[in-house]
Amino acid sequence: MINLSRYDYNIDHMLKKGLLKSFNSVLEDKDQEYSNQLSKGHYQQLRELVLSTCKNITLIVNGKEEAFKENLIITGAKYLNSELEKERLYTSSMFMSITNILGSKKQISAYEQTVNGVVHYVILEKICVLLEDKNDDIKQNSILCLRNLAEYPECFLKIIDILHEKLEIMNEVFGVDALRGLTELLPKLSQYKNPPYVEKE
Repeated sequence: MINLSRYDYNIDHMLKKGLLKSFNSVLEDKDQEYSNQLSKGHYQQLRELVLSTCKNITLIVNGKEEAFKENLIITGAKYLNSELEKERLYTSSMFMSITNILGSKKQISAYEQTVNGVVHYVILEKICVLLEDKNDDIKQNSILCLRNLAEYPECFLKIIDILHEKLEIMNEVFGVDALRGLTELLPKLSQYKNPPYVEKE
C-alpha cells in the first residue's frame, strides 16, 4: 500500500473508494474497535502504515481534499503529539501537505476547546509544540505547516498568540512578518480611557 501510494497515478486510483474513510476509522479506533482485536504491537504497526500512506496520498490535490472530507485532520491531530517518533513524523508530513487547501486552514483554525474558561487552539498548539521536536524533519514539517496555515489571516493571529513568548522560534518560522501579528495583538488606542495616553489601572 505504501509503495503504491508513492506515485500520482496510483493515488488517483486509490481515491473515492472508501480507503481514506477506512483509514480514518483505524486511526480513530472508536470504542477500541481495532486495538482490542490486535496486539498492541500489531495495532501500532497498522497505525504507522496508515499514517505513512496518508502522508503520500495527501501530496496530490485530490488526496488532500478527500482526506479533509473524511475528517482525517481532526482524527490525525491526536498523533501530532504521539510518543512514537514515526507517528509524529508521518502525521506532521501529512499536515504539511493538507494545510495547502483553504478548507483545512479554516477547520484547524476553528478547532477550539475551552478548559477552565481558557480557550485552547488545540491543533495549532500541537503543531507549535513540534517546533521544538528533537527530530529535524518533524520540526521542518511543522514550520512549513504553520507557514501554510498563516496564509489564512485568522489562523496567523492565533499562531502568533500561541508563540508570542517564544520570539526566537517565531522569528525562525515567520521572520519579520511576525511583527505584524504581534502588533495586531496589542490593544487599540480606542480601548484606552484617555488616548493617546496609556493610564495604569
